[in-house]
Amino acid sequence: MITNKLKLIALVTVLVTPLLLPNSALAALPVSRDFNPNNLISDSDFRNSRSMNGAAAIQKFLQDKNSILANTNSSFTSLLKEPVGNSSLKTTLEDPSTNNTTPRSAAELIWDASAHSGINPQVILVKLHKEQSLIGGHHGSAPDRLQRALDFSMGFGCPDTAPCGELYRGFYYQLFGNVDAENNRYLGAAKSLMRSLETPGGRGPFYNGKVSKVGDVIVLSNTLGGYEGVQSQQTITLANSATAALYRYTPHVFNGNYNFWRYMNEWFGSGRTTVDTGPQVFDNGSIVEYNREYFMIQDGKRLAISDFVMKARNINPKFSSAGTLSRRDASSYPEEGRLGLMDNTVVKTEQGYYVFVGNKIFAATEALLAQRGLSVFTALTAKQSDIQDFEDGGLLPPQEGSVLRGVNGPAVYVVENAQLRLVSALVFAQRNLAGKVQIIPDAELDKYPKGGFVPPLDGTMVKSPSDPTVSLIADRIKRPIPSVLVFKTYGKTFADIQTISDDELTAIPTGALAEARDNTYYRVSDNNELYVFRNGSRHFISAFVARQRGITPDVTFTAAEVSSWPEGEPILPKDGTLIKANNSPAVYIVEGGQFKALSGESFKSRGLSFSNVNSVPAAEMDKYIAAQAS
Repeated sequence: MITNKLKLIALVTVLVTPLLLPNSALAALPVSRDFNPNNLISDSDFRNSRSMNGAAAIQKFLQDKNSILANTNSSFTSLLKEPVGNSSLKTTLEDPSTNNTTPRSAAELIWDASAHSGINPQVILVKLHKEQSLIGGHHGSAPDRLQRALDFSMGFGCPDTAPCGELYRGFYYQLFGNVDAENNRYLGAAKSLMRSLETPGGRGPFYNGKVSKVGDVIVLSNTLGGYEGVQSQQTITLANSATAALYRYTPHVFNGNYNFWRYMNEWFGSGRTTVDTGPQVFDNGSIVEYNREYFMIQDGKRLAISDFVMKARNINPKFSSAGTLSRRDASSYPEEGRLGLMDNTVVKTEQGYYVFVGNKIFAATEALLAQRGLSVFTALTAKQSDIQDFEDGGLLPPQEGSVLRGVNGPAVYVVENAQLRLVSALVFAQRNLAGKVQIIPDAELDKYPKGGFVPPLDGTMVKSPSDPTVSLIADRIKRPIPSVLVFKTYGKTFADIQTISDDELTAIPTGALAEARDNTYYRVSDNNELYVFRNGSRHFISAFVARQRGITPDVTFTAAEVSSWPEGEPILPKDGTLIKANNSPAVYIVEGGQFKALSGESFKSRGLSFSNVNSVPAAEMDKYIAAQAS
């Protein structure tokens, strides 16, 4: 077991200065005199979503930089983890490309995320480089290291004091966000940054018990190393909303936001230089006139506005028009259907009730309107011809999350992604659904599309009556447990295994074999090495660190059992530890989760003693230095 709380190693650059070898230190970089930490980028530059003329311009930039993200082969684009085919999830995440059958390239994902959220794509590109070196590095990286860099490409959901959140694992999910097991939506990096920008007064980091705003004076900690004259703390004044948003995202001046400013200036002139501007730019929601018709601009497309919608939305072109769309620019804003009414607007025609959702028109019964909390008394009166040109969504599904049962049948369903998913007795009890069931007519229940089963809660161990294989439910998929030893790391007994029907088990997607539970400390029987399995990877613990931290293994695995588990950074010795390799005179001190080389003068001025220097094998020291320099 472990007696002290471990801290994951920060990925930083180490400048090595061997002890007793004067004048051998690598020079730190000077900080640019043009850098103003109070104003990292203007608000207008930050929201310049048309700074690059489409995905093609982004692709060219990636190719010019020899970025790993320029790879458009299917073997690479599959690593970006776009949920191709899951149009309901993409619709929830407001992804403009819901029906593509092949994964988009990195450039296409960046463009779609930036255009839809309204953020400058250059900001995303700089973030990708600042967080994971994806613009200028990772060629030749080991597959697991490249995948991890892609999985947490924007550093989103990766706080300083905790492991990265699994909800955002994947290049796609970093940009667009995700939904949890309860179908709650979480914004991705692009929309989160823009939400901070667009919050009235700005939204900066949490400071002195409240969220900081534009004009506030705050004190931030710096990551030391790499630049001259940097102090451990720095006082700044948030000059604008974009600067507040960036500091909320990364609450450090050095090296994080200084590197953002540095690459933004080097590559794009801080966003003020528009690359290949092309046609006139219209913001989302702009009303434009073209060929004597009115349109609304949405995500680079134009939606025709009928007289009925014009009146229902109270649009007056004389006062809301943003201008005239020229024939030259018309091809840049292709026509794509008609503008509908706001979501959940109820319309009554001579043929019945309809509801607008996602610019589609759905038929609805009075009972279903009531179930969704919509009133027939607020319905707009229209002719059938007023709505006949809108895309038909079919029958409006019940409200997401509703628990439904027919009048006569025993089957219970939960509405997920506009489908009725069957609930087993186990899931019914786990989710405490007894008091949430709504009874609807059987004939109406039969009209709605069915979508398999609701999976058991994450962490549940399941098996079928016909197969002894035990699987762990994680992220709504089942991961087979490869051995009894792995099973025991979860603190379960055989009595905790739930037996479910073959149909229910088969309906749950199968993932990779389950690894040990997070924070499992184990020994490898083949070589007696110690590791901790954490955040999806195994982290080496040397014999020296194990003794220092009082670590003993919870379980022993063979090398074959753990060989497929990705290897992460090793666990560092405690802060304050003096350490050296047994084949080198260089002495280091561990401070703030970093290895810092000590010169002879620094060693003496600190009043340190050689008797406290711990000598470890050179291979062990190489692991520490390599992890921090990566």
